[in-house]
Amino acid sequence: MHGTKPYPNAPLVLAIVEVRHPTTAALDSPALMAAKEMLAEFTPLSRVEERNEIDLGTGTQRPVLLPKLIARDKQTSVTFGAEAIVVETTAYPGWQAFRKVLAAALDARQTVAPLDGFERIGLRYIDEIRVPTFDQEIDWSDWVISDLLGPRRRFADLGLSQLQQQGISTYATARPGESYSLRYGAIVGAPAVTSGPNLVRHNTPKPGPFFLLDTDGSWNLEPSSAIPEYDPNRIMEIADRIHRPIKELFELSITDRLRKEVLEVAN
Repeated sequence: MHGTKPYPNAPLVLAIVEVRHPTTAALDSPALMAAKEMLAEFTPLSRVEERNEIDLGTGTQRPVLLPKLIARDKQTSVTFGAEAIVVETTAYPGWQAFRKVLAAALDARQTVAPLDGFERIGLRYIDEIRVPTFDQEIDWSDWVISDLLGPRRRFADLGLSQLQQQGISTYATARPGESYSLRYGAIVGAPAVTSGPNLVRHNTPKPGPFFLLDTDGSWNLEPSSAIPEYDPNRIMEIADRIHRPIKELFELSITDRLRKEVLEVAN
């Protein structure tokens, strides 16, 4: 197992935790202000974000207002929606620090407006691996494992030069409802993660080549199972369990050369 601390030049650009729950009424202003006070250490500023959702009955889009709490640097946010609590950051400090924000958000939500249960817990990590190009085509086999690169060499004899490549693999665990998905690929173009009005990515790179590793681990309530009561401690236990393999999934996907020449080099 590799170290648990983030690399000095880590490629992680976005970390998300989502806890889905039965639909509930939106937080009113007093409840949101109470939650804001409880989360003042992490996300002291209140915002409202407008998003479009599809009405499943009519197929039309409708605007939905989501109350959010954000950090002063706008790199961490907490969203209390009608069906989910979402914690996001573009400046990942490591799991132990990030889980403190999640635990505080779970407690705050239950204190200001109790929920009836929870149905899904998901963790998502998006890495954009960038390496020195020296104005040459990147041979990604120097930086990530060959399993992630597809049949580029096999088709080279046909005069075909691979420009981009993407794939997805999904894995189950021995525990019911738990799974992991890994989306990966060599990409040339705009970054996968950009800034929004309430969640900012600092120093966003220009369009160019990068290798995407998009890891999603989740626990999903099985259709025949009873909905468990909303219990922040139990939710955190599941989140901790889901998180454990994610770091090693990343480490098993990259090469020592990437670690030594890119990730361990401070900016």
